Amino acid sequence: MSVVPSIQPEPGEIHLWLIDLDDGAGCTETFRAYLSDDERERADRLRIRKMQDHFIVARGFLRKILGESLSISPEHLNFGYGPHGKPELLNTGLPDINFNLSHSSSLALLAINRTFPIGVDIETARPGRPFMRLAERFFSEREIRELHSLDEALVLEGFYSCWTRKEAYLKAIGTGLATPLNAFDVSLKPGDQPALIGQRLDPAETGRWQILEVQVPEGYRAAVATRWLSPRLIIRHWQPA
Repeated sequence: MSVVPSIQPEPGEIHLWLIDLDDGAGCTETFRAYLSDDERERADRLRIRKMQDHFIVARGFLRKILGESLSISPEHLNFGYGPHGKPELLNTGLPDINFNLSHSSSLALLAINRTFPIGVDIETARPGRPFMRLAERFFSEREIRELHSLDEALVLEGFYSCWTRKEAYLKAIGTGLATPLNAFDVSLKPGDQPALIGQRLDPAETGRWQILEVQVPEGYRAAVATRWLSPRLIIRHWQPA
């Protein structure tokens, strides 16, 4: 197994790693050795073998890349979890680094940067879902109106643009669904700039965050949220040896 040599992100850079979890299935034993006891227990609770392998590859790869970026063995990284489950490094004396991991179906997306919190979301774009019903349950009034205004052929794209941007922002601020999805607005119309355009719980938030769309394979949508206002994205694809 090999990984392209990784350097710690410079200020203003976001390193994005795209991982094919199916391709990584042959590395599960190596990656499992990196995991903590509680991570192995979480994996063992997954009864479907494919889901178990995907979890091991995603978490093992997270440790591999963070370890290389910080010059520390992957198995020696210690993770803690915020009040809403967002992971963070507990190792002392390491350079300031922020990260976030998301996976859907057979792909995972890992984001790493310095200084500011970061959030990333990747979703499998599944046609035929009741998009309007889901939007009316979770989205803001403005987002629902915009989704209704789209031609039918653009509804899927608009829905997943909205969903991934909202999830990336929630993961970046670390509150999860403790911040209601309908308490803030993001852009969603195809061709519109990705953006946080309204936050009713804290209006000043709209000037603090940048939301960017991430180019991922067909059938997926992804977004990243960051406090860097003009970040440089560096996208890498991992391939097992």
